[in-house]
Amino acid sequence: MKKLLVFLAILILLLPSTVLANDINDRVQIHGDVKILANEIVGGDVVAVMGDVTVDGKVMGDVVAVMGDAIINGEVIGDVVVIGGHVTRSDTSKIYGKVTQIGVGEGIGNMIRNFTRFRPRFNFGGSYVFYSAYKIARFLGTIALAALCVILFPNSVKVVAKAVDMQPGRKVLIGLL
Repeated sequence: MKKLLVFLAILILLLPSTVLANDINDRVQIHGDVKILANEIVGGDVVAVMGDVTVDGKVMGDVVAVMGDAIINGEVIGDVVVIGGHVTRSDTSKIYGKVTQIGVGEGIGNMIRNFTRFRPRFNFGGSYVFYSAYKIARFLGTIALAALCVILFPNSVKVVAKAVDMQPGRKVLIGLL
């Protein structure tokens, strides 16, 4: 059984390299930048995940940047797709396909930077007594919901408790995911 798992793991690790070997003219970079020089012609696609793509030469396929920017100074025959970044074009750039820019990073980044604007606020008039009463009521509400779950679903709670007793670390990691 152990040999089978090792074989499957090696097979899974080798599959992406065989897929990429089908079109040798593609450029794929994970966690890094891709730069196409001015005198360079790429016959396939150019992909950068968590990195920028800079095209000074010519790309016959598509240009894709995930969580990075695409800087186009040269020529792209296919589409330019950027997710979580920006497309920057110079005056000399030529893009014959569609340009798609999805700014996922901006929305998430703004929410993280301005978190205080998005969280709910409760004004208790500055009184510590009301704030403490609110915290106690919230705690008691959580206990009441937990008791209701135990009453309505006793078998499910037993199964979960047994699973956590047998493998607590694994179950905590699964719960966090």
